[in-house]
Amino acid sequence: LKLDDASQRKIKDYITHLFTGRRIMAKELNFLKQLPDSLKKEVDLAEVWLHVQKLSVLSEINKEDIRQICDEAETMDLLAETTLCTAGVEARCAYIVVSGHVNARDIHKKPRELIGHPLIIDEACLEKEEQVLSHLTVITASTCRVIRVGKLKFAQVVGMNLSKKRQDLLALSERPNQIEMKESIKDVNSGVMAAPGAAAAAVMSA
Repeated sequence: LKLDDASQRKIKDYITHLFTGRRIMAKELNFLKQLPDSLKKEVDLAEVWLHVQKLSVLSEINKEDIRQICDEAETMDLLAETTLCTAGVEARCAYIVVSGHVNARDIHKKPRELIGHPLIIDEACLEKEEQVLSHLTVITASTCRVIRVGKLKFAQVVGMNLSKKRQDLLALSERPNQIEMKESIKDVNSGVMAAPGAAAAAVMSA
């Protein structure tokens, strides 16, 4: 079976990712295998809870709802070069990058540095019923373990019942960013549309 170099690199990276995790957790995994299924689920839930609780949107949500959000969250191991979100496109889920590396660019394709551990991407979409656009294009640079929290399922759990104070603070912090994003999209689209016209004018003047 022959694969191109890029595919081989992805496979090696993925295998290393799995091996490293299992080596670190070898003793724990052997122990967990002996647990009944109900307790295994509790252990998995506790691992998700450890990271999901970092979401600032959960500060006003009770533990019962957070537990349900953790139940609904999806944990995945993603290959390198997997797109998590695209700048200017509606964000329909938030990502928590538990391990691995990602690259980020803004809508003008300029590199941006993401800071934090774990990295949290597009959390703002969980706080609003209306459409929220991603600020960045984020692509995995290595195999990554991520937790995905879907906006729809999140809303079904919490009912978007955030306090008036938090909604007001959110409006102040997010509205300028969303307006700026929409203006940037217009600029990018104008540039794309203008390019053919400029080329045609150059040909005519020649």
